[in-house]
Amino acid sequence: MIFYQIMRIISIAFLITVLVIIGNINNSLADLTNDVGRKATQKYFVRSPDQNADFQSLNLNPRSDKQFRPFGFEVLQLYIGSIVSSSSYFWGSSHQENIAKWHYGFSYLFDQWYGMDRHIRLEMTEYVLQEGTPRKLTFIPIITFPRAETRFPLYFGFGLGFSLLFGQLKGESEIGLDYQLLAGLRFLDVFDSVGFFVEVASKNNVFLTSDGQFMGTSLVTGAVFTF
Repeated sequence: MIFYQIMRIISIAFLITVLVIIGNINNSLADLTNDVGRKATQKYFVRSPDQNADFQSLNLNPRSDKQFRPFGFEVLQLYIGSIVSSSSYFWGSSHQENIAKWHYGFSYLFDQWYGMDRHIRLEMTEYVLQEGTPRKLTFIPIITFPRAETRFPLYFGFGLGFSLLFGQLKGESEIGLDYQLLAGLRFLDVFDSVGFFVEVASKNNVFLTSDGQFMGTSLVTGAVFTF
């Protein structure tokens, strides 16, 4: 029991440290690139009067030509999948394997933060334990990189949030701390503004008012909408 308590503390401390380090690095890079990048790129965006006339004569539709889609668009991901591997500790029986089943939700990209995308993710997970069948609703902010607007298909991310457990076992916490590490493949605008993605993630939950802990690996797929 002491071992798992120590592992919980180490995991949470590691995630907080990663967030702080990334924030500091991005602050430094932002200060450097704002001065250097702006000056270095100005000369490439100076057009002659003839070039201006040619450019204005073009009739470009940003929805039909992906190359000219404006920056700052938003992304909504709807997904469903399952927890393919999982373990629980001090939740009901002392230790149980593969207790998580269906897993579904949505992720909304609404802003950028120092060159990375910020999402709000809401998801539901269903569990089957020997003592009952609780469900967990998770609300978690997610940071992913590189930015979706780069259209690079591979992305990585992490997040830290909280969860509410419904139908929880007697004597167990109904509030939890959730943290995730994820990687995925995302293809935007395959059919007009609709694409698809596949994502694998390490999803962990620590109960706040009891000793329970859950660790699992999820595999989900779904649709991506840009607007």
